[in-house]
Amino acid sequence: MPEFLETSFMWPTLPATLLVLVCCTYWLMVMLGALTVDALHIDFHDIHFDTDVDGSLLDLGFVPFRFLNLGRVPLMFWLSVFGLSAWVVSRVILTNFEHLEPHSGFDFTNDSLAIVRDFAIAAAITKILTQPLCGKFDVVEPIGSKDLLGKTCRVTTNEVTDKYGEANFATDAAPLVLHVRAAEETLSKGDFAKIVDYSPEENIYFVKRAEQEV
Repeated sequence: MPEFLETSFMWPTLPATLLVLVCCTYWLMVMLGALTVDALHIDFHDIHFDTDVDGSLLDLGFVPFRFLNLGRVPLMFWLSVFGLSAWVVSRVILTNFEHLEPHSGFDFTNDSLAIVRDFAIAAAITKILTQPLCGKFDVVEPIGSKDLLGKTCRVTTNEVTDKYGEANFATDAAPLVLHVRAAEETLSKGDFAKIVDYSPEENIYFVKRAEQEV
């Protein structure tokens, strides 16, 4: 075990070992409550530049990151998978295939090539391992009250009058339960209603009968 640890802190495995230690420290701080899981998350889709350079060229520059799922899963989760993959790849190649022995001095040519090779393989492995998780960490923005104006909901109470009523607005997740009022005519359960106004003071939506969906 001491020899195993010693060689982990030698070239060319050292960079991968340090990355794993950084990730372990981060997750320890998360467990202790000092950091949140998405504290260092970077959304490459939201990066903007104040420059005269053609935006399409800038977007093109981020294609490799998006391809590798950077920005599509939390950054530190991605780095943890990448770091561990790089470390395992480096150890396996060094133990079974590499003609060089672990060493303390940095050999610019050989070690640089070995690190690039290990990281390239690790990036491919990370892409494969994180692919099923893409989209699982996306934050769904809450629907604002004004966003519902003009939309259609469905009455869930026995009736909707100018005094009482509730309706459901369908979303990708659970439906929104809305307090609604119908001033023009009484609506019955199952009727479709169009949202025409909203009172923020009372948190009430005003609706009128809508064409029933086919």
